[in-house]
Amino acid sequence: MDAFTRFVRICAGFIGQTINKSTLASAAGIDRQTADAWLSVLRTSHIVYTVQPYFRNFKKRLVKSSKLYFRDTGLACALLGINTSEQLLTYYQRGAIFENFIFNEVSKSFYNDGLTPPVFFWRDNSQHEIDLLLNVGGQLRPIEIKSGTTFRNEYFKQLDWFSKVADVPLFKPTVIYGGEDTQPVGDHFLMSWREVDSLVA
Repeated sequence: MDAFTRFVRICAGFIGQTINKSTLASAAGIDRQTADAWLSVLRTSHIVYTVQPYFRNFKKRLVKSSKLYFRDTGLACALLGINTSEQLLTYYQRGAIFENFIFNEVSKSFYNDGLTPPVFFWRDNSQHEIDLLLNVGGQLRPIEIKSGTTFRNEYFKQLDWFSKVADVPLFKPTVIYGGEDTQPVGDHFLMSWREVDSLVA
């Protein structure tokens, strides 16, 4: 039980990262087979879930490992020893936890409409990445997730790059951030975290 508890805490430290079962096993002091079995238990128990990479329609060398997320970011914070909102504000993985929260909220919006969440991520071997890629009706909507509360033009950097390499038309490239404003910004869209439900509309 101690080893399993340690493993779950370690998983919380890997939120938003691609899954490497050998790394998880080594950090927890268990073998890879056990790590694989315990991950299966956590998924079946709806404690964690994985997000698949999107790799269709691209000619680049892409990462094909899944990412790890928690169904409950409150539980993840507790496992990481974060007990107050003030502690979260200065926590070094605040961005990853915020990303996990946004994935959860987007997914719940689809589930509430009786739909399977069409959520993916995209990353190539040169470390270019799109945090969240929605595939709705054959339309791809690339979304970057930023925990900052103040908008910066650099938030659109990866979306600009992705727009040049995508082989298909993109729908409303969007940045979801920790601020309050929701508005078009040039060819892109800036969205407050409070408005993520509108992604399903």
